[in-house]
Amino acid sequence: MPLGVPIATGTEFAICTNPADQYNPALSGEIVVWCDERNGNLDIYGYDLTTATEFPVCTNPATQSLPTISGDIVVWQDKRNDNLDIYGYDLATATEFSICTDSAWQVHPAISGDIVVWQDMRNDNLDIYGARLER
Repeated sequence: MPLGVPIATGTEFAICTNPADQYNPALSGEIVVWCDERNGNLDIYGYDLTTATEFPVCTNPATQSLPTISGDIVVWQDKRNDNLDIYGYDLATATEFSICTDSAWQVHPAISGDIVVWQDMRNDNLDIYGARLER
């Protein structure tokens, strides 16, 4: 085996085995987030690997999808305003917040530290927009 290739040495373990489908896991530190269909729509759930505790992040009746996480901040695309917007959740304060709710679609968020970026259709084509979170 070539040098520098990681070898799985641990035992695999289940994070969520709910009978509904789960999609798009993302990981930061000891927190895993994913999109989950258990409520009949797409919601965002999380799991703390340290405490082995699952928790809801956003269960708004609209569709939430494509979660990603950096530190204590989870971001996702959200259809609660009849178009796709970018929302976030601060795990440390249990606070949900909007990041971009422009009338055009915002999709495929990514986060690193306090910077969130996404694809945005406000100029009738896909552009990249971003925001610095204030904490």
